[in-house]
This record gives sequence, structure tokens and C-alpha cells, in this order.
Amino acid sequence: MQLHRHSQGSPLAPHIALSNSRNAPELTQEQKLAVSHRSGPACVIAGVGTGKTQTLCERIVYLVKKKRLKPEKIAVTTFTRKATAELYQRAREKLGDRTRKLKISTIDALTSDLAAEAARRGWLSHFQLIGDAEQRVLLRECAWEAWSDAPWTLRIDSAFKDAQSLQALLEYAYRAEVAEDPGERHRLEQQLRQAFERMRGNWWDKTSEIFSGSGCYSWRTARIRLKDCTGRYLQKIKKFGFCDHDGLRQRFLRLLREDQNIRREFTSRFHAVLVDEFQDTSSSQAEVLRLLAGRNLWIVGDPCQQIYEWRGANPDPLKLIRKLKAKRYFLTQNFRSTQPILDNAFRFLSKRLPRLRKEGMLGPLDAAKWNGGDVHPAYRGNLDQALRFASALLNDRRGLSPSDIAILSRDLTSNTIKRLERKAGEYALQFQFHSTSTERALEKIIGTASHGGVPHWKAGEVLNKLYHRREIFSLLGRSLRHGDFEELRTLRPLAMAADAVDRASSLPFDEAWPALKKTQDRDVTVTAAVVPRKDAVQVMTIHAAKGLEFPIVLLMTWGKKFPREGSAEDARLAYVGMTRAKHILVLVHTMDRLQETLGRLKNFGRHLSRVPYRREEIQIHPIQTERARSAPPPLVAATHLDLYRQCPLKFAAYHEGRFLPEWSKSQSMGSRMHKALELFLSAWPNADISKCLQEGLKYGDSPLRKLPRPIVERVEEGFRAITDDLRRTCKAVIDVEHRYRYVGSGGQVEGAIDALVENRQGAMVLKEWKTSPDIPSENIRQYRLQACAGLLGSKFGKAVDLVELVPVLSPEKLVRLKAKELRENAPEQLENIFKAVQNRKYDPQKGPHCKRCPLKRQCPAWARG
Repeated sequence: MQLHRHSQGSPLAPHIALSNSRNAPELTQEQKLAVSHRSGPACVIAGVGTGKTQTLCERIVYLVKKKRLKPEKIAVTTFTRKATAELYQRAREKLGDRTRKLKISTIDALTSDLAAEAARRGWLSHFQLIGDAEQRVLLRECAWEAWSDAPWTLRIDSAFKDAQSLQALLEYAYRAEVAEDPGERHRLEQQLRQAFERMRGNWWDKTSEIFSGSGCYSWRTARIRLKDCTGRYLQKIKKFGFCDHDGLRQRFLRLLREDQNIRREFTSRFHAVLVDEFQDTSSSQAEVLRLLAGRNLWIVGDPCQQIYEWRGANPDPLKLIRKLKAKRYFLTQNFRSTQPILDNAFRFLSKRLPRLRKEGMLGPLDAAKWNGGDVHPAYRGNLDQALRFASALLNDRRGLSPSDIAILSRDLTSNTIKRLERKAGEYALQFQFHSTSTERALEKIIGTASHGGVPHWKAGEVLNKLYHRREIFSLLGRSLRHGDFEELRTLRPLAMAADAVDRASSLPFDEAWPALKKTQDRDVTVTAAVVPRKDAVQVMTIHAAKGLEFPIVLLMTWGKKFPREGSAEDARLAYVGMTRAKHILVLVHTMDRLQETLGRLKNFGRHLSRVPYRREEIQIHPIQTERARSAPPPLVAATHLDLYRQCPLKFAAYHEGRFLPEWSKSQSMGSRMHKALELFLSAWPNADISKCLQEGLKYGDSPLRKLPRPIVERVEEGFRAITDDLRRTCKAVIDVEHRYRYVGSGGQVEGAIDALVENRQGAMVLKEWKTSPDIPSENIRQYRLQACAGLLGSKFGKAVDLVELVPVLSPEKLVRLKAKELRENAPEQLENIFKAVQNRKYDPQKGPHCKRCPLKRQCPAWARG
């Protein structure tokens, strides 16, 4: 296929108009072949903008409507929670109520759900899953212990950033330690050594005496210390009953390999397994999916867009395809960008990574919107030239808004943000920053990170200390008064990092900080969707922009540090950034060593034009764009619904800013009771009550959070009362911790039903365990909304006859409701909540719940009296 030739007319030739239709385009012949694949494994190589998500959604519809597969027999895995929500919403438009039975989740969520079931059935030992932040903190703590006699440990993080930091070495060492595949382990060992050699090279001139004095300079000595660190980490998580995603995946994979009966049990559940973004799966994730699917695996992705190798993605994504001998389909018609953008991106990547082209994974794409007329070339310029160009386009005011322009960067550091903020006034632009980290949050909210003053908060008190800062309450007050939660969202990764220290570590906050300062907003479990401001240029990392598109993209900063020579991941990252542009692409380069920097753009040949930054050079033409992007339908955690009914203000603080409630003994009692009841019902009817209680106390909350003996006795008393009642009234257990997702027209609710049982009279009962000591009759309405979502989202929902709300500490005060009445009113109530969340309209009302509320001074209802 030859590259298309284009007219090189005026610097700003007219754009090709986009369709304003919201309907998806008709499937191409390539897509139809991939969707209607009959049997056996299949691999769809979907180039950028070729309708990958549409193809995946149509494949689901094809299996349900044409192949007559039951929705519950289809498992779909995605790479992010955002992609999961989008796919559910699209599937609902095609399948309606049948969507509730689909199993769509991230790969890690699918693995943890199946592993949790295996643990309940006695096939795996019980565990308490920890996230990436807790893992990093524990590794950091083990490093302090392993390197206690090495003085450079205390100083290394001040000199190294990102991949060259001690934290990166620890994570590489741990992945290599738990990897079971010899090839995977060898690859990780190589990455570990390369990272260490880079670190040693950077330190050799100035601090060689530190390495030689501590005995850590040689690779052999350092590897011994790293192995000691990972050994301590594995011992620590075993002692506490913790399990991280990497370790859990390896345990589950070992179970599938060693026991054929268990493997048949799980594989029989899925007649089709569909995998999105297969290029970003790790070797162990790919193996789990292969064992679960057998020959019924259908995967879609693009090896050219593999940008998560630093998080464990397999550097050879074709290995799975070759192993399965999958039939390949190729999607090459691009519905997003103009042809010059596609051609320049192809030239760049084919010269940087010729292996992709040789293996058939990279080829020219055809722009569906190109009709042979004049279009913009790709541009190059420094930041001032690019911003002046963007400002001139906006001043024309012919249908273009600031939100149609995106500035993408590999790392959105504090220096980059400050640099853009300084330029804002000069070019009359406003910026909206989408990506945030704990480092930026601490500096912006508390103002201490910029001069190294990270607070010395003791473990177990970090979240409490954070929330009692005056700056936090001021931030909450401003956000709630003005209805603008953009600033409040910066709190989310910082709150999660603080909670990670409290749950998993004994280190004070300042000593754990190097392991936490890169925690990202995307790591938060359920986050509020970012609403693009129409009056602001959108600024985000390239990783955050994956899956998005913008009429105009400014990709920064092209130079010595990006894309690095010899770095395959940087090359793919630059390719992803370039192909986010629909009409205009500007490569923003540095001014340092200008000739050398311009030489780095030689991969594009003569196909880059200088940005027309002088006013007399800029010829403004109308730019037709699609309608303004709006925030996607909100995703709400089911546990927050009760909070919304009680106080929308608290709901807003948690949903928008992850303002976690302070840890309390009653919360810990409730979570441990939940776990004990889960174990009891999973082993029904032969459960050992004492063993279930002991394991519930251990795995229900962090073992670092101790409960006094009188409180433990109260938990034991309540647990025995509930189990006695269950033995007396329950005939059979239908399901325990049943995960569901309710997909409405205005949003989604994600949650889990505590228990579904059949009573002695033959009625199906949905049980919700509540931490509250009792449920007053006037507050029943606020407590039942979570159960309503479960009735609508669960595949068992229509069969439920009764709902019981059980206070776990006072089970005799349970409330029994008729499921039919709840189902009738629930959809309207949930849609009203979705609408309020979408529009950020939180209207709190003054009531008894205000007495102990720490937010009442920021509450508009309290201020009104």
C-alpha cells in the first residue's frame, strides 16, 4: 500500500468537515469479518482510530443475537475501569436488559473475583487484597530493613527520578522474584540490571565512594540486597494475610495449571472470552486468559500502541497469538485523523521500530475522512510558537473552542504545569489539567512539597492528620460553595496514599513518601468523571489521553529526553500521542541544542512544516468540529448510595475528592463481621463458626488496626446471633458477595450483594449487612437504595422476593422490605442521582446527621440555619 500524496497548499488549508451524527458509522468489510468469526481463537489487529471498541461491542451483540450464547457465558476483559464502563454503556444500547448478565471487567478484577471464589471453596488460602500504593509502601519499608547499614539508601531518592529510582529497582526485583515463567523471569532480571546500571552510571562521578563504602556498588552485592528485600516483603504479606495483584495472579495461575478439575470448573462457565487491548497484558495475565478460554479466545488490540511495558506488559504481545495459532484480522480504515497525520505517524514508527512492520503489525492506514482535497500538514515549533498558533486559531472564533485543543506530554510534572501556567496570561489561554499525582496534590493543597517539607505523620494517623489540615477544609468549602470540583479532585491520590500508609505500613509518612509521590489519579478505584471545561485547553499525559481524540493536538516536548533513542516504549508513546489528533498536529520541540533537536525529527523527512506563528503567515479558515465533548455517564460505588441519601454533601466530598471517613472501631467491626459472614455462608451448611470468626477478624481489616478485647467480644456476640438466625431460617445459600453492575441511561452503579439465600418458605431473600447499630424507621429510605441497585443490576434481581437490612451489631433490629415495591421505584430514584452527579448539583438538607458531621461548617444547608 502506497502512502497518499497531498497538496501542500497554504499553511492553513480548509479542514475536511466531520459528521455531527452521533450514530456510529457502518461496519467496514474488515470489521464484519472480525465480528462474525466462527470458531477457534482469533486476533484482531486494530490500528489507531479504526473502530476497535465498536468492533468489540458488535462481537458481543453477534454472540448473543446470532450465535444465541447466553450473556452470562460471555466474559469480556478490558485494561481500565473507564473502558469497562464505556463498554457496558454501549452494550446496553444494543442488548437492553440482557446487559446485566454480561461479565465485563478488567483482567485483574476478573482474576481477583475468581480467586476469591476459589478461596471461599477452600481451593486457595484466604487473602486480603492490597493495591499498588500499599505494595509500594511495603517494599519501601522492607528496603529500609534490608539496607539498614547502607547510607546511600537514605539519599538515593533525592537524586533519582522515575525508572532510575530505588523504588523502580524494588518493583523490578519483586516481579522477577514471583515470575514463574523462565523466559519472563530472565527478561525481568535483564530489565532490573539495566536499571541498576543506569543508576550506577549516573552516580559514578559524584558518589562512587558511597557505593564502595556501603558495599552496594557491584551488581552482585546489590542483587543480594534486592533479593533480601523481596524475601522480607513476601514474609511480611504472608504474616499479615495480604496479597497483591501480581502474587494473587500467580497463585490462581498455579491452581489452574495443577488441578484439571478446578480448571474445568472455571472454563465451563465461559463459552467465549473477549480481550480488549491485548497488547498491554502481562505474560501471566495472558496465560490466565488462555487457560480460562481454551479455544474460545477472541482478542483485539494494536501492538503499535503498547505503552504499559513499565507496568509489566509483555514486550512480545505476539507470543500469545503464535501460541494459539489464532486467525488474524486487520482493521486499516481510520475514522479519526487526516491522512498527513497518519502518514507522519507511520513514517516515524516504521523507522524507529522496523520489526513491527516486518511482522505485519504496522502498516499504512487509510483516512476515511480524506476526499483528496487539501488538508493541514503536520507542524513543528517550540512551545511559544505552538501556543501563539493555537491562540490565533481560537481568536478566529469560527466554531472552535479551547476544549478542542489538547496539550499532551509524557510526564505532566510540576515544572511542566508551572511552565504552562506562566504562559497562560501571555497568550490569553486557560488550561485544565486532567492528570494529577500525590506529589502535585501535596504541593498544591498543603504547599509543602516544593521545599521538601513532607509532614512527619505517624503510621495509623496519616489520614486523620491530613483531614484535620485547615487547607483541606478550605478546599472543600470552596468546591462545595461554587460547585467546582476540579481542585478537589487533586485530593484523591493523596487521600489514597495516606490510607495506604495507615493500612499496610509502620513507616511515618515522610519516610514512605518516595514510594507514594508518583501515585496517580487513575489508581483510585472509583473516580468521578472529569468534566471538560469548554473555555480551557485540555492538558494531560499521553497515557491519560489513550482512547480520546481532539481536533488539535500539541505534543510536547520533543527533544533529547523524549522520545529517547533506542526506547521502543517511547516510540510507541509518541505514536499514540500523534494519533490523538484529528485535524492538526503540532510537534512541540525544545530550544536546547536546537540543531540536534531538529535532527531528531529527521524520521519525518520533509513532511513537517514550520508552525506559521507570524500573524501575516496565518490564514484562518473555518474549522468544523464535532459537538463538544461532555463527561461520560457517572460511575457510582453502591456503598456510596446510602451516603447520598443521608447527606449529598458527604457524598460529594467522597465521590469527587475521595474524602474518606476517618477510621473508626465501628467501621472495623463492621468490615470484619462482613468477612466472617461471607466465610460462614460460603461453607454452608458445614461451616465451622469459630474458624470463620477468627479468619473474619484477621482478613476483614488490616491486622495493623487492633481492636480492644471488649469490642472483639461484641463482634463475636453479634456474629453468633446472626449465624443462629441463618441456621434457623435459611434453607439454601444461592450466592455470596455477588458482584453486579446496574447500567442505567444516565449512569452506572457498581457493587456487590452481601448474600442471596432461600428461606424455609421458599422465598429468595437478599441480605444486606449494615454497620449501623440500628435502622430507625425514618431513615429506612436512605438505607435501602443500595439494595435497590442490587435488585436492578444482579442477574438474580427479578427472582428476589424479600430484602432484609441487618444491623450486624444489633441483628434483632433487622428491617424487612418487599422486593417488588423497591424494584418499581428504584430506576427513577437512581436516574435522579445520576443526573445530580452528572451536573454536580449536590443539595444537602439540614438534619440530625449534621450534629457530628465534620463538614458542617462548609455545608450550605447548615449556613442557612
